[in-house]
Amino acid sequence: MSGPFFIVLKYMHFAEVEEHIVNQNREFNISQNGELFCTAPLFQSTHAYTGTIYMSSIADEWRKH
Repeated sequence: MSGPFFIVLKYMHFAEVEEHIVNQNREFNISQNGELFCTAPLFQSTHAYTGTIYMSSIADEWRKH
């Protein structure tokens, strides 16, 4: 690798705060810049279930958003 670089870590924390009826699930897709990152169901049908997903990458330039 040439030039400066750094590692980017992104964490997303989710918590289910609503109770579901039997066999009901909450699912959604997560994308970044149009690229699909996660499609798996993140929550079980359990009240107060929590989950975390993460992504790491090496960036070759500093970007402010």
